[in-house]
Amino acid sequence: SLLWCESPALRSHQELTAVIRDVGLPTPLQFTSPVHFTRWLFKQPRGEVTATYVLAVTWRDAKPCAMALSGVRSGSLEALRADTKRPCLQTITGKVQSDMGTVVKTIFVLVKPEEDLRARRWAASGASGAGISVVISQDVAGLRTILSSS
Repeated sequence: SLLWCESPALRSHQELTAVIRDVGLPTPLQFTSPVHFTRWLFKQPRGEVTATYVLAVTWRDAKPCAMALSGVRSGSLEALRADTKRPCLQTITGKVQSDMGTVVKTIFVLVKPEEDLRARRWAASGASGAGISVVISQDVAGLRTILSSS
């Protein structure tokens, strides 16, 4: 399944719609900001769960979304901005040995050419802190491969 978070507007909405149609997926959950994504994420199970979602974001939203995922996995929320409407983290499901699971398995980051190198360095450095796969691409077509194999 696909989650799409982009602010302030869906600049690649037509391309994304074409990819979704080609792959045969239902309409993705759409979030207009990382804050809305974080609120949704905090309502999802964590722990021994099956990751089923691919989160597609632009470079602008990649870091705050990754920080939210990191917070869900670690239980540490200090790096997140204050949000009085954000729900509490869900109770851990099952037995977690060493890797706290979340419902998101991959972050797909759509970048402009001038953002590409910086985004790739960020992903390679592990700075995402999310502990999940991060894919950097300059076009939505790269998402087709990820979704086709899901």
